[in-house]
Amino acid sequence: MIERGRQWGWAAGAVAVALLAVWLRASPALFIHGASGLIDWNYTQLLFRYDAGFIKRGLLGTLLGWLPGTLDYATASRVAYALLGVLAVAFLLPFVRVWRAAEGRAGALWLLLLAVTSPATLGHFARDVGRTDAVVLALAIALLLGLGRLGGARRGAAAALVLSVNGAAILIHEAAFFMVVPLTLAFWHYRDAARAALAWQGACLAALTALTYLVSTRGGFDAVPLAERFAELQSAYGAHVDKGSLSVLYHTGLAENVRHTLAEGFRPARLAHHAVLLAALLPFGYVAVRVLAAVRRDMSVRAWLLLAAAFSPLALYPLGHDHFRWWSLAITNALVAFALLCRAEGAVAERALACLEASRRWVWAALLLALVTGPLGVVTSVDVAAALPWLETLR
Repeated sequence: MIERGRQWGWAAGAVAVALLAVWLRASPALFIHGASGLIDWNYTQLLFRYDAGFIKRGLLGTLLGWLPGTLDYATASRVAYALLGVLAVAFLLPFVRVWRAAEGRAGALWLLLLAVTSPATLGHFARDVGRTDAVVLALAIALLLGLGRLGGARRGAAAALVLSVNGAAILIHEAAFFMVVPLTLAFWHYRDAARAALAWQGACLAALTALTYLVSTRGGFDAVPLAERFAELQSAYGAHVDKGSLSVLYHTGLAENVRHTLAEGFRPARLAHHAVLLAALLPFGYVAVRVLAAVRRDMSVRAWLLLAAAFSPLALYPLGHDHFRWWSLAITNALVAFALLCRAEGAVAERALACLEASRRWVWAALLLALVTGPLGVVTSVDVAAALPWLETLR
Protein backbone atom coordinates (compact mmCIF):
# COMPACT_ATOMS: atom_id res chain seq x y z
CA MET A 1 0.00 0.00 0.00
CA ILE A 2 2.85 2.36 0.88
CA GLU A 3 4.63 1.44 -2.35
CA ARG A 4 1.46 2.15 -4.35
CA GLY A 5 1.15 5.52 -2.65
CA ARG A 6 4.72 6.34 -3.61
CA GLN A 7 4.01 5.42 -7.20
CA TRP A 8 1.01 7.74 -7.24
CA GLY A 9 3.09 10.49 -5.65
CA TRP A 10 5.93 10.19 -8.15
CA ALA A 11 3.52 10.06 -11.09
CA ALA A 12 1.48 13.02 -9.87
CA GLY A 13 4.65 15.01 -9.29
CA ALA A 14 6.02 14.20 -12.73
CA VAL A 15 2.76 15.17 -14.44
CA ALA A 16 2.47 18.38 -12.39
CA VAL A 17 6.01 19.40 -13.34
CA ALA A 18 5.32 18.58 -17.00
CA LEU A 19 2.09 20.62 -16.98
CA LEU A 20 3.82 23.59 -15.39
CA ALA A 21 6.72 23.39 -17.85
CA VAL A 22 4.34 23.22 -20.81
CA TRP A 23 2.29 26.15 -19.56
CA LEU A 24 5.40 28.24 -18.85
CA ARG A 25 6.82 27.41 -22.27
CA ALA A 26 3.56 28.31 -24.00
CA SER A 27 2.80 31.50 -22.01
CA PRO A 28 6.04 33.02 -20.67
CA ALA A 29 4.58 36.54 -20.66
CA LEU A 30 1.83 35.38 -18.31
CA PHE A 31 4.35 34.20 -15.72
CA ILE A 32 6.89 37.00 -16.18
CA HIS A 33 4.66 40.03 -16.69
CA GLY A 34 1.17 38.77 -15.82
CA ALA A 35 0.10 39.52 -19.39
CA SER A 36 -2.85 37.55 -20.72
CA GLY A 37 -2.30 35.47 -23.85
CA LEU A 38 -5.86 36.08 -25.06
CA ILE A 39 -5.54 37.62 -28.52
CA ASP A 40 -8.07 40.13 -29.80
CA TRP A 41 -9.36 37.70 -32.47
CA ASN A 42 -10.33 35.12 -29.86
CA TYR A 43 -11.72 37.71 -27.45
CA THR A 44 -14.01 39.13 -30.12
CA GLN A 45 -15.50 35.74 -30.91
CA LEU A 46 -16.38 35.29 -27.24
CA LEU A 47 -18.68 38.27 -27.74
CA PHE A 48 -20.78 36.61 -30.48
CA ARG A 49 -24.31 36.24 -29.10
CA TYR A 50 -27.88 35.59 -30.15
CA ASP A 51 -29.04 39.04 -28.97
CA ALA A 52 -30.08 40.16 -32.45
CA GLY A 53 -31.00 36.74 -33.81
CA PHE A 54 -29.30 33.47 -34.64
CA ILE A 55 -25.66 33.66 -35.75
CA LYS A 56 -22.95 31.06 -36.14
CA ARG A 57 -20.55 30.64 -33.21
CA GLY A 58 -23.01 32.39 -30.93
CA LEU A 59 -23.76 29.74 -28.30
CA LEU A 60 -20.68 30.14 -26.11
CA GLY A 61 -20.88 33.92 -26.09
CA THR A 62 -24.56 33.76 -25.23
CA LEU A 63 -23.82 31.49 -22.26
CA LEU A 64 -20.96 33.74 -21.14
CA GLY A 65 -23.34 36.69 -21.38
CA TRP A 66 -25.24 35.21 -18.45
CA LEU A 67 -22.26 35.84 -16.17
CA PRO A 68 -22.66 38.81 -13.84
CA GLY A 69 -21.10 42.04 -15.05
CA THR A 70 -19.61 42.84 -18.45
CA LEU A 71 -17.40 40.43 -20.36
CA ASP A 72 -14.55 42.92 -20.64
CA TYR A 73 -11.09 41.81 -21.71
CA ALA A 74 -9.87 41.11 -18.16
CA THR A 75 -12.94 39.01 -17.33
CA ALA A 76 -12.71 37.18 -20.65
CA SER A 77 -9.05 36.37 -19.94
CA ARG A 78 -9.98 34.75 -16.64
CA VAL A 79 -12.75 32.80 -18.36
CA ALA A 80 -10.37 31.71 -21.12
CA TYR A 81 -7.84 30.30 -18.66
CA ALA A 82 -10.61 28.61 -16.68
CA LEU A 83 -11.78 26.90 -19.88
CA LEU A 84 -8.19 25.87 -20.57
CA GLY A 85 -8.14 24.25 -17.13
CA VAL A 86 -11.35 22.37 -17.92
CA LEU A 87 -9.80 21.08 -21.15
CA ALA A 88 -6.63 20.02 -19.32
CA VAL A 89 -8.62 17.96 -16.81
CA ALA A 90 -10.74 16.37 -19.55
CA PHE A 91 -7.65 15.60 -21.65
CA LEU A 92 -5.81 13.97 -18.74
CA LEU A 93 -8.67 11.68 -17.72
CA PRO A 94 -8.31 8.99 -20.45
CA PHE A 95 -4.56 8.70 -19.80
CA VAL A 96 -4.95 8.59 -16.02
CA ARG A 97 -7.45 5.75 -16.48
CA VAL A 98 -4.88 3.84 -18.54
CA TRP A 99 -2.24 4.42 -15.87
CA ARG A 100 -4.54 3.21 -13.11
CA ALA A 101 -5.59 0.11 -15.07
CA ALA A 102 -1.90 -0.67 -15.71
CA GLU A 103 -1.28 -0.44 -11.96
CA GLY A 104 1.25 2.32 -12.31
CA ARG A 105 3.68 0.67 -14.73
CA ALA A 106 6.27 2.91 -16.35
CA GLY A 107 4.92 2.64 -19.89
CA ALA A 108 1.60 4.17 -18.86
CA LEU A 109 3.40 7.12 -17.30
CA TRP A 110 5.47 7.57 -20.47
CA LEU A 111 2.25 7.66 -22.49
CA LEU A 112 0.78 10.26 -20.16
CA LEU A 113 3.89 12.45 -20.30
CA LEU A 114 4.11 12.20 -24.09
CA ALA A 115 0.49 13.33 -24.33
CA VAL A 116 0.98 16.24 -21.94
CA THR A 117 4.20 17.59 -23.44
CA SER A 118 3.44 17.15 -27.14
CA PRO A 119 3.63 20.49 -29.01
CA ALA A 120 0.21 19.66 -30.45
CA THR A 121 -1.76 19.21 -27.24
CA LEU A 122 -2.12 21.35 -24.12
CA GLY A 123 0.73 23.69 -25.02
CA HIS A 124 -1.00 24.63 -28.25
CA PHE A 125 -4.25 25.43 -26.47
CA ALA A 126 -2.37 27.48 -23.86
CA ARG A 127 -0.61 29.42 -26.60
CA ASP A 128 -3.94 30.02 -28.38
CA VAL A 129 -5.94 30.50 -25.19
CA GLY A 130 -9.55 31.63 -25.54
CA ARG A 131 -10.24 30.01 -28.90
CA THR A 132 -13.45 28.00 -28.90
CA ASP A 133 -11.54 24.85 -29.94
CA ALA A 134 -10.79 24.22 -26.27
CA VAL A 135 -14.49 24.05 -25.41
CA VAL A 136 -15.31 21.94 -28.47
CA LEU A 137 -12.57 19.44 -27.61
CA ALA A 138 -13.51 19.28 -23.93
CA LEU A 139 -17.11 18.54 -24.92
CA ALA A 140 -15.93 15.82 -27.31
CA ILE A 141 -13.80 14.12 -24.65
CA ALA A 142 -16.70 14.23 -22.20
CA LEU A 143 -18.89 12.65 -24.88
CA LEU A 144 -16.33 9.91 -25.55
CA LEU A 145 -16.11 9.08 -21.86
CA GLY A 146 -19.89 9.08 -21.61
CA LEU A 147 -20.25 6.73 -24.58
CA GLY A 148 -17.69 4.45 -22.98
CA ARG A 149 -20.00 4.02 -20.00
CA LEU A 150 -23.13 3.26 -22.02
CA GLY A 151 -23.92 -0.31 -22.90
CA GLY A 152 -24.68 -1.39 -26.45
CA ALA A 153 -28.37 -1.82 -25.71
CA ARG A 154 -28.83 1.85 -24.74
CA ARG A 155 -28.75 3.18 -28.28
CA GLY A 156 -31.42 5.80 -27.76
CA ALA A 157 -29.46 7.30 -24.87
CA ALA A 158 -26.26 7.17 -26.93
CA ALA A 159 -27.97 8.93 -29.85
CA ALA A 160 -29.34 11.64 -27.55
CA LEU A 161 -25.89 12.16 -26.06
CA VAL A 162 -24.20 12.29 -29.47
CA LEU A 163 -26.75 14.71 -30.92
CA SER A 164 -26.86 17.06 -27.94
CA VAL A 165 -23.12 17.32 -27.29
CA ASN A 166 -22.07 17.45 -30.94
CA GLY A 167 -24.93 19.82 -31.70
CA ALA A 168 -23.72 22.19 -28.98
CA ALA A 169 -20.17 21.93 -30.34
CA ILE A 170 -21.36 22.86 -33.86
CA LEU A 171 -23.27 25.85 -32.48
CA ILE A 172 -20.07 26.94 -30.74
CA HIS A 173 -18.08 26.55 -33.98
CA GLU A 174 -19.41 25.03 -37.17
CA ALA A 175 -16.00 23.49 -37.95
CA ALA A 176 -16.64 21.10 -35.03
CA PHE A 177 -18.28 18.91 -37.66
CA PHE A 178 -14.77 18.17 -38.93
CA MET A 179 -12.90 18.67 -35.67
CA VAL A 180 -14.63 16.11 -33.46
CA VAL A 181 -17.84 14.68 -34.93
CA PRO A 182 -16.13 11.90 -36.95
CA LEU A 183 -14.12 10.86 -33.89
CA THR A 184 -17.16 10.63 -31.63
CA LEU A 185 -19.21 8.71 -34.20
CA ALA A 186 -16.30 6.36 -34.91
CA PHE A 187 -15.94 5.65 -31.18
CA TRP A 188 -19.64 4.94 -30.89
CA HIS A 189 -19.29 2.54 -33.84
CA TYR A 190 -16.24 0.97 -32.22
CA ARG A 191 -18.27 0.33 -29.08
CA ASP A 192 -21.40 -0.85 -30.91
CA ALA A 193 -21.20 -2.08 -34.52
CA ALA A 194 -24.45 -4.04 -34.64
CA ARG A 195 -26.73 -3.46 -37.64
CA ALA A 196 -29.35 -1.79 -35.45
CA ALA A 197 -26.69 0.59 -34.13
CA LEU A 198 -25.64 1.54 -37.66
CA ALA A 199 -29.11 2.94 -38.31
CA TRP A 200 -28.89 5.13 -35.22
CA GLN A 201 -25.38 6.27 -36.12
CA GLY A 202 -26.34 7.07 -39.71
CA ALA A 203 -29.35 9.08 -38.55
CA CYS A 204 -27.19 11.07 -36.15
CA LEU A 205 -24.63 11.76 -38.88
CA ALA A 206 -27.40 12.99 -41.20
CA ALA A 207 -28.85 15.26 -38.50
CA LEU A 208 -25.46 16.74 -37.61
CA THR A 209 -24.64 17.28 -41.29
CA ALA A 210 -27.91 19.18 -41.74
CA LEU A 211 -27.23 21.29 -38.64
CA THR A 212 -23.74 22.15 -39.87
CA TYR A 213 -25.11 23.17 -43.26
CA LEU A 214 -27.75 25.41 -41.68
CA VAL A 215 -25.27 27.05 -39.30
CA SER A 216 -22.75 27.62 -42.09
CA THR A 217 -25.21 29.04 -44.61
CA ARG A 218 -27.73 30.79 -42.34
CA GLY A 219 -25.46 31.95 -39.56
CA GLY A 220 -24.32 35.22 -41.05
CA PHE A 221 -25.23 38.61 -39.58
CA ASP A 222 -26.54 41.42 -41.79
CA ALA A 223 -28.93 43.32 -39.54
CA VAL A 224 -26.28 46.02 -39.04
CA PRO A 225 -23.38 46.88 -41.40
CA LEU A 226 -19.95 45.63 -40.32
CA ALA A 227 -18.51 49.09 -39.67
CA GLU A 228 -21.48 50.06 -37.50
CA ARG A 229 -21.46 46.80 -35.55
CA PHE A 230 -17.71 47.09 -35.02
CA ALA A 231 -18.13 50.61 -33.64
CA GLU A 232 -20.91 49.42 -31.30
CA LEU A 233 -18.79 46.60 -29.88
CA GLN A 234 -15.71 48.80 -29.49
CA SER A 235 -17.82 51.35 -27.65
CA ALA A 236 -19.11 48.66 -25.30
CA TYR A 237 -16.00 46.49 -24.86
CA GLY A 238 -13.00 48.61 -25.82
CA ALA A 239 -10.10 48.47 -28.22
CA HIS A 240 -9.58 44.71 -27.96
CA VAL A 241 -12.52 44.10 -30.33
CA ASP A 242 -11.04 42.93 -33.65
CA LYS A 243 -12.73 43.90 -36.91
CA GLY A 244 -11.26 40.96 -38.83
CA SER A 245 -12.64 38.51 -36.30
CA LEU A 246 -16.05 40.15 -36.41
CA SER A 247 -16.06 40.02 -40.21
CA VAL A 248 -16.46 36.21 -40.23
CA LEU A 249 -20.14 36.84 -39.55
CA TYR A 250 -20.37 38.89 -42.74
CA HIS A 251 -18.32 36.73 -45.09
CA THR A 252 -19.66 33.19 -45.01
CA GLY A 253 -19.00 31.94 -48.54
CA LEU A 254 -17.20 28.62 -48.92
CA ALA A 255 -15.61 29.72 -52.21
CA GLU A 256 -14.16 32.80 -50.53
CA ASN A 257 -12.64 30.69 -47.76
CA VAL A 258 -11.02 28.36 -50.28
CA ARG A 259 -9.60 31.28 -52.30
CA HIS A 260 -8.16 32.87 -49.17
CA THR A 261 -6.63 29.58 -48.06
CA LEU A 262 -5.03 28.97 -51.43
CA ALA A 263 -3.61 32.48 -51.40
CA GLU A 264 -2.26 32.40 -47.83
CA GLY A 265 -1.83 28.76 -46.94
CA PHE A 266 0.68 27.57 -49.50
CA ARG A 267 3.22 30.38 -49.67
CA PRO A 268 6.93 29.40 -49.35
CA ALA A 269 7.06 30.52 -45.72
CA ARG A 270 4.06 28.37 -44.84
CA LEU A 271 5.58 25.34 -46.59
CA ALA A 272 8.82 25.95 -44.69
CA HIS A 273 6.86 25.94 -41.43
CA HIS A 274 5.54 22.51 -42.40
CA ALA A 275 9.13 21.31 -42.72
CA VAL A 276 9.88 22.72 -39.26
CA LEU A 277 6.82 20.90 -37.90
CA LEU A 278 8.05 17.62 -39.36
CA ALA A 279 11.47 18.08 -37.77
CA ALA A 280 10.00 19.05 -34.40
CA LEU A 281 7.81 15.95 -34.29
CA LEU A 282 10.40 13.42 -35.51
CA PRO A 283 11.08 11.69 -32.16
CA PHE A 284 7.38 11.75 -31.25
CA GLY A 285 6.47 10.38 -34.67
CA TYR A 286 9.08 7.65 -34.47
CA VAL A 287 7.74 6.51 -31.08
CA ALA A 288 4.16 6.59 -32.46
CA VAL A 289 5.13 4.44 -35.45
CA ARG A 290 6.91 1.94 -33.21
CA VAL A 291 3.90 1.68 -30.91
CA LEU A 292 1.46 1.21 -33.79
CA ALA A 293 3.71 -1.46 -35.29
CA ALA A 294 3.75 -3.25 -31.96
CA VAL A 295 -0.05 -3.30 -31.59
CA ARG A 296 -1.09 -3.79 -35.22
CA ARG A 297 -1.99 -7.47 -34.83
CA ASP A 298 -4.26 -6.72 -31.88
CA MET A 299 -6.11 -3.86 -33.59
CA SER A 300 -9.49 -4.56 -35.16
CA VAL A 301 -10.73 -2.82 -38.28
CA ARG A 302 -12.98 -0.69 -36.09
CA ALA A 303 -9.99 0.32 -33.97
CA TRP A 304 -8.06 1.45 -37.06
CA LEU A 305 -11.16 3.31 -38.24
CA LEU A 306 -11.28 5.13 -34.91
CA LEU A 307 -7.65 6.25 -35.25
CA ALA A 308 -8.24 7.33 -38.85
CA ALA A 309 -11.31 9.35 -37.80
CA ALA A 310 -9.14 11.24 -35.30
CA PHE A 311 -7.40 12.95 -38.22
CA SER A 312 -10.62 14.42 -39.61
CA PRO A 313 -9.57 18.01 -38.72
CA LEU A 314 -7.11 17.78 -41.62
CA ALA A 315 -10.14 17.86 -43.94
CA LEU A 316 -10.25 21.57 -43.07
CA TYR A 317 -6.96 22.19 -44.91
CA PRO A 318 -8.58 23.70 -48.04
CA LEU A 319 -11.26 25.53 -46.04
CA GLY A 320 -9.07 27.47 -43.62
CA HIS A 321 -5.38 28.35 -43.58
CA ASP A 322 -5.00 27.66 -39.83
CA HIS A 323 -3.06 24.56 -40.85
CA PHE A 324 -1.13 24.01 -37.63
CA ARG A 325 -4.33 24.38 -35.66
CA TRP A 326 -5.75 21.49 -37.68
CA TRP A 327 -2.63 19.41 -36.98
CA SER A 328 -2.92 20.15 -33.28
CA LEU A 329 -6.53 19.00 -33.17
CA ALA A 330 -5.75 15.88 -35.23
CA ILE A 331 -2.83 14.78 -33.04
CA THR A 332 -4.76 15.54 -29.84
CA ASN A 333 -7.70 13.51 -31.14
CA ALA A 334 -5.42 10.61 -32.04
CA LEU A 335 -3.79 10.53 -28.62
CA VAL A 336 -7.16 10.55 -26.87
CA ALA A 337 -8.45 7.82 -29.21
CA PHE A 338 -5.41 5.66 -28.55
CA ALA A 339 -5.80 6.06 -24.79
CA LEU A 340 -9.42 4.93 -25.11
CA LEU A 341 -8.29 1.89 -27.13
CA CYS A 342 -5.70 1.02 -24.48
CA ARG A 343 -8.36 1.21 -21.80
CA ALA A 344 -10.79 -0.94 -23.81
CA GLU A 345 -8.38 -3.61 -25.08
CA GLY A 346 -5.92 -5.15 -22.66
CA ALA A 347 -3.75 -6.69 -25.40
CA VAL A 348 -3.30 -3.31 -27.10
CA ALA A 349 -2.38 -1.69 -23.80
CA GLU A 350 0.09 -4.44 -22.90
CA ARG A 351 1.99 -4.25 -26.19
CA ALA A 352 1.87 -0.44 -26.37
CA LEU A 353 3.18 0.07 -22.84
CA ALA A 354 5.88 -2.54 -23.31
CA CYS A 355 6.98 -0.77 -26.49
CA LEU A 356 7.15 2.57 -24.70
CA GLU A 357 9.21 1.02 -21.91
CA ALA A 358 11.61 -0.37 -24.52
CA SER A 359 11.83 3.03 -26.26
CA ARG A 360 12.87 5.12 -23.28
CA ARG A 361 15.58 7.06 -25.09
CA TRP A 362 13.25 8.09 -27.89
CA VAL A 363 10.57 9.01 -25.36
CA TRP A 364 13.05 11.22 -23.51
CA ALA A 365 14.09 12.79 -26.82
CA ALA A 366 10.45 13.55 -27.66
CA LEU A 367 9.79 15.04 -24.21
CA LEU A 368 12.87 17.27 -24.21
CA LEU A 369 12.51 18.39 -27.83
CA ALA A 370 8.88 19.35 -27.19
CA LEU A 371 9.96 21.69 -24.38
CA VAL A 372 12.70 23.19 -26.54
CA THR A 373 10.57 23.79 -29.63
CA GLY A 374 7.48 24.99 -27.81
CA PRO A 375 3.87 24.43 -28.86
CA LEU A 376 2.28 24.57 -32.28
CA GLY A 377 0.75 27.84 -33.34
CA VAL A 378 -2.24 28.50 -35.57
CA VAL A 379 -0.77 29.68 -38.86
CA THR A 380 2.85 29.00 -37.86
CA SER A 381 4.60 25.91 -36.59
CA VAL A 382 6.40 25.62 -33.23
CA ASP A 383 7.28 28.97 -31.71
CA VAL A 384 11.04 28.37 -31.78
CA ALA A 385 10.72 28.81 -35.56
CA ALA A 386 10.60 32.57 -34.93
CA ALA A 387 14.31 32.34 -34.09
CA LEU A 388 15.14 30.93 -37.55
CA PRO A 389 16.25 33.95 -39.62
CA TRP A 390 15.88 32.20 -42.98
CA LEU A 391 12.14 31.86 -42.44
CA GLU A 392 11.83 35.63 -42.37
CA THR A 393 13.26 35.89 -45.88
CA LEU A 394 10.48 33.76 -47.38
CA ARG A 395 7.20 35.21 -48.57
